Amino acid sequence: MTEGERLLFPREELEQKEKSWTLGNSWAGRDLSMELTQEDRDGNGFLVGHESGEARVMIDKNSFPPNIDLDNIDLENIDLSTRSYLAQAGVVIDLFKDTDDKYRQNSLTQKDLEKIKKGEEVEIIITMAGLTGNCFDFSNEIGRLYHMDEQNQQQGDGLLQLIKDGKFNIGGIYGENYCLIDEQGNQLAENETEKAHFVRLFLTSKRLEIPIYPPEEVVKLRSKKDLEMMLREYKPNSQAPHFHLRETHPVKLAENLAGLIKTYTPQSAFEKGIDPQHINSPLIDPGFSGSIRTEFVGETEPEFVDMELYSA
Repeated sequence: MTEGERLLFPREELEQKEKSWTLGNSWAGRDLSMELTQEDRDGNGFLVGHESGEARVMIDKNSFPPNIDLDNIDLENIDLSTRSYLAQAGVVIDLFKDTDDKYRQNSLTQKDLEKIKKGEEVEIIITMAGLTGNCFDFSNEIGRLYHMDEQNQQQGDGLLQLIKDGKFNIGGIYGENYCLIDEQGNQLAENETEKAHFVRLFLTSKRLEIPIYPPEEVVKLRSKKDLEMMLREYKPNSQAPHFHLRETHPVKLAENLAGLIKTYTPQSAFEKGIDPQHINSPLIDPGFSGSIRTEFVGETEPEFVDMELYSA
């Protein structure tokens, strides 16, 4: 079997890069790099098993899009999106949160921002955890800061219009491959889309997994291609059955349209006994084309993924 025959990613998807961008007041920054001060490290990689831990990340002007006005940054609504190939390997990265789910005050403050504007670096804390137990040696680029402004979110009939105009191109039939839902997660008929808040994309039956390696083995994971070489079809006797790596039917976003996957399960899904949560890798970049790979954690199989859409 040749390399081309065994690829689970289409060639064009392997070539897509996570990038920085702005859409109105919404934006995604450039990749952040860790300061590797932990004992478990090797070269410019970091080892993650089942244990969770903290790491330092340095932020400077290059962490933000080049055309962003730093004087207008909304510090209270900045989050972090894990690099997609790390998330698909079961590596979860997030900004540090205290037990009450509030960000530690020194994550990024106004004083930090003033230093950044002067060309200095500042430090924030992130948390890291592994869902498979594998120890990965990966690149120190771990994710991007982002902010999605509610003024740029598309809702109501505007969501359906994006689909009709081909700006959010979805193949298939309404109600089977996709639908619109309200803020509570209830599916809407095509004639009641004025209540629409999210696009719901139903997942295909395809499920992938990462093999579970011996605990003493350190696995190289430096790129999406490294991930692709590890991925295989899911086996029922998997040692990580709670980690669900699935995908949607193909979609295409216009260059002025971005998506944000909801990383919580709506109440209506709980009522149906659907419990999986999408991990912290929610960004879908403007111009994305292909099947969206999703990463869920839970006891039951996910059936869909919900996404907000934002445009300038």
